[in-house]
Amino acid sequence: MGICLTDREREMILEMDLIYTVRWNGMEKYICRKCGYSEKVSRWLWKCPKCGGVLDVMPVGSKCKKCITLGEGDTPLVNLFGFGRNIHFKLEYTNPTGSFKDRGTAAAMSRALEMGTMCVVEDSSGNAGISVAAYAASGGVRANIVVPRDIAVPKRMLMESLGAQVYEAEDRDEASAKAQEMEGKGCAYIGHPWNPWFVHGMAKFSNEVVKQMKEVPDSIVMPVSSGTLFVGSYHGFKSMSGKVPKMYAVQAAGSAPLYEKIHGKNGKKASKLADALKIMEPPRLEQMAEIVSETKGDVSLVNDEMIVESLRKLLQSGAIVEPSSAAALAGYYDLLNSGKIDREESTVIVLTGSGLKYYEALNRIKA
Repeated sequence: MGICLTDREREMILEMDLIYTVRWNGMEKYICRKCGYSEKVSRWLWKCPKCGGVLDVMPVGSKCKKCITLGEGDTPLVNLFGFGRNIHFKLEYTNPTGSFKDRGTAAAMSRALEMGTMCVVEDSSGNAGISVAAYAASGGVRANIVVPRDIAVPKRMLMESLGAQVYEAEDRDEASAKAQEMEGKGCAYIGHPWNPWFVHGMAKFSNEVVKQMKEVPDSIVMPVSSGTLFVGSYHGFKSMSGKVPKMYAVQAAGSAPLYEKIHGKNGKKASKLADALKIMEPPRLEQMAEIVSETKGDVSLVNDEMIVESLRKLLQSGAIVEPSSAAALAGYYDLLNSGKIDREESTVIVLTGSGLKYYEALNRIKA
């Protein structure tokens, strides 16, 4: 059983489709929840000019004038074989470049283009960089991507094939710092861990889930690193009926700042497989912790052994996902076994990235 909606609330969900086609002229604002700063949207900002904190864009649902799109969103919500009727999988890996990042990239790139930007710089461990490279190519925008040295080779090759200029950094956090330094060289920093438009683009995810289920699910489980989908989907649910499911984040051992903020340090061996979940200092950490607390959710910590077992189960059910996506299912089992989620709850598990970029890894994990 999910969270039941009234007839009027169902009508509001349908009306959200109209909201997503309307330009909120004169109403959009950047808002900093840390210091209270706000500013009407008229220039490109990626952090608060007063305190340096993260920004959100309100209201939720506004749309660009010059839109770059490759057909992102409206991803399937399915019951995969062998998992029961109450578990629903949102197949975000079916987005154009193979990850949920396309939702945020489409919004951020569109607004950058609208504000006259013809060059962007991003930092990424893979999926966001591929997404930015593809959407930049689609819009005739020059893309510079800073990646950690240990990035998966197929992901880097995709970025370069799409025309992006790729630069190396020692690790994920250094890549972020290096990308921000490049902003002053004529390019707009579009980095997804910070960018308010990237988070803004995630909100329609929630509208899709409710329309597909015809109710608000009891809980949502997703892999979390920078937290853009976690925060954006929360805003999406709040903007509809105000009813928000319990929100559960899943993090990989060794790269789990949200887990450690809520539960303290852990002794699990660091994951090598979850390469998309490597951000150690996410700018939206406080926001994510507040969302977990407000929705009575939690954070699950998973290791490679748990990820491999869940990846096998997903492959056996026809879902070709990357290891970081399989972390969501591993986290669900952890939450189920600890009694934090009930088997009778309606639960949406978000499969965030495609396994087709991981042909070598998948070849070693026999279904």
